[in-house]
Amino acid sequence: MGEHDVVYFLATPRLVHGPLIHFPTTTPAQVQRIGGIQDLDDNSLPNFILTSTDLHEMHAEGSGHPGSWIYQISTGPHMVQIENWQPDQDAEPRHYMTVGAVMWSQIMAFAVTNGTDTVDDLVWQSNPEYNRTWEQFGGSPWQPMFGPVGPGAREQMRRFHRLARDDTDPYGEFLDELTIYPNPALDEGHRYIIRALFDWDRRMEPERGFPLARLNRRVNVAEEGWLPVDEARRRREECEEEVGRLVEELLDSSADESEGGGEYRDRAVPQMEEHARRRLCQASSSSSDSEGCMDLVRQALRNQASPSHDGSRDRSRLRGNMDWLKHKEQNRRCHQSQLTTTPASSSEDGAGEANVTLSYDGPTRQRQWAQFAREAAAANVDEDTLMQHLDRGIVSFGRLFPSLYESLVRQFPAVYNALHIAAGLGISFRACSRDPLGPGPSGQGKRKKRSDEVHGLGPRTTNRSGDKCKALHDMGRLHSNVYVCSGISFGAPCMWVGAPPGHCVNLPGELMVDASSFRPNGAAGSCKLYDKVSCAGLDVEIDGPIEFFAPGGQSANWNDRARSLRCHGPPKKEHRESPSPLHAQGPPTQPCDIINKLTIHFEMGGHGTWDRIDGVMEKATFLLASGPRGDYKTTRDISLHEAFGAGEVALKDINWFGVTSTKQSLLGMAWNIGGVTLTAKCADSDDEMIWDKYASFDSGYLGRNSGEVKMVWGVRIYLRDWHKDGAAAVASQNVEAQPKHDEH
Repeated sequence: MGEHDVVYFLATPRLVHGPLIHFPTTTPAQVQRIGGIQDLDDNSLPNFILTSTDLHEMHAEGSGHPGSWIYQISTGPHMVQIENWQPDQDAEPRHYMTVGAVMWSQIMAFAVTNGTDTVDDLVWQSNPEYNRTWEQFGGSPWQPMFGPVGPGAREQMRRFHRLARDDTDPYGEFLDELTIYPNPALDEGHRYIIRALFDWDRRMEPERGFPLARLNRRVNVAEEGWLPVDEARRRREECEEEVGRLVEELLDSSADESEGGGEYRDRAVPQMEEHARRRLCQASSSSSDSEGCMDLVRQALRNQASPSHDGSRDRSRLRGNMDWLKHKEQNRRCHQSQLTTTPASSSEDGAGEANVTLSYDGPTRQRQWAQFAREAAAANVDEDTLMQHLDRGIVSFGRLFPSLYESLVRQFPAVYNALHIAAGLGISFRACSRDPLGPGPSGQGKRKKRSDEVHGLGPRTTNRSGDKCKALHDMGRLHSNVYVCSGISFGAPCMWVGAPPGHCVNLPGELMVDASSFRPNGAAGSCKLYDKVSCAGLDVEIDGPIEFFAPGGQSANWNDRARSLRCHGPPKKEHRESPSPLHAQGPPTQPCDIINKLTIHFEMGGHGTWDRIDGVMEKATFLLASGPRGDYKTTRDISLHEAFGAGEVALKDINWFGVTSTKQSLLGMAWNIGGVTLTAKCADSDDEMIWDKYASFDSGYLGRNSGEVKMVWGVRIYLRDWHKDGAAAVASQNVEAQPKHDEH
């Protein structure tokens, strides 16, 4: 095994069909969630991950690819140096091919590149969960099981096929050699450490396979947002220490029984299970959590070999199994749920939450958000507009505001992190500030915002979907607030003033005599300013940003005059009566702005195929048909989360759709499309928008030629082509120009 090394890996963005859109596919948030960087092929076997000791080499590969992430990685024994067969193995740069995964704990730091910057421009962020234990290991030499390369490789390959326990699984065999079987390069102590770092031990888990990284950590962001790094580490260490103490106690409970020879197992195992139920597993936070602990205990004791006449050997085996139990229970209780304040099973809807990403505390998010909002304001994007664009997805935001996007990912990682988590959880600024109406025809009843419930959580409500808003709340100041500045056009000094709807709030002393500009946020709605404290005296209504009160008019004398204010909250939704012809006036083709559901209706055009037919939209690829007949029709939902990374999407952002054909048989006959229709449900109403420009048409014959998969049809979707359900669709009756069969 070689000396310890530090290498770099570049995670480049992936390009989607249609308009050229860049988006990160392996962000630190995603890597931490699954436990590492990995890539599996169609057979669920890992592809090699190439790394280099040369940062400039990796950075150059990101040229022209904004949003690429560069990871600084500590080498491990599962990383194979590919220069081993060359005369000078230490020549720079050195390259390592990683088997299985780059584990999250071996990532030292990361930075994002905008595709045009230099290495000196990179802003590095340290991984708070980097494990320095990796520094005990270097990379491994080239392994013949991965291919006959270098001197003597053919003989090595023959030896591998003769000795391998499963020569169809070279990657698993390699990890077994590192973790289980005697290895001249690794003693038992090092193998024990590697088993823990990889979470790989086929003696205890015979069916263990890939993916190698499989943490998939749970998240609860309800009560505390994301913990500061130091606090998260302290809690994890305390948890690990407690588990270790209880496992040692369990081992001690068997000490007397271990001298009992052949009767050892009959007496010791039941006693240890009972002790574990009362002590180790009783410390879990719920009954289901306790059963998860007991399952590990039973597995550890079941792995205990049949008793021998040598009590010391029995004791040694038991010690090994207890070490395995401690590692598994620490991982389950302290690592996978390190920031979970209550168990997922307490969720009323039973749905699992997304996973925690990097730990930034509330003040850090608030500070970075304020800085980001100021930078956006300098680009003529006010805070409310900024939130609206971010709600439509970071991808869309990056396309519209490339400079602001670059600042977001490079300078404000806490904000980027929170937005990434929010998208994964299906929440948005807009949803968190919404005022949902309760039961009753005109909204009588509950009008409490879900986001307000965050501050009154009980043990059984901490995982409910409405309680995920706290991080966005704290960051975007989504409780009712008014931004008040002394100078005109929001000139400093400025401050956020809390303004609970319906409550009178006196302006702070430093702003009471010279407040000139005001901006209520969405949760505040419209507000009244008063020229006396306690909301007395004359008043003036404001329902949006006020940079200053212009001379002349009713409000001319309100500069530097306000002493108190009262806000009304967001406007309430009006009850929708059944539409009548009198109410049906207005342009029928005017689209709603935001949608929360998208459905496709797809028809074959009379000629079937043996191929698999998929639809493609943004990041999502979804099945339309498999070997369909010529008269096949289907209606399917398109996941907005998979396609756009958000639960609500601007209708204008749905701008391209494509169809691929994939070989499934030697019979690859040509086929044709008979119709495609999209239906979108408006987020703020029950209205539906229809795109049926190609609802009935003949695409002509489509085919792959001899390829395995091909984009056979694609079309631009224009906002003007959407219309309300029931309105006439002129465009669908007169398709101006059908797209080319392979347009994309």
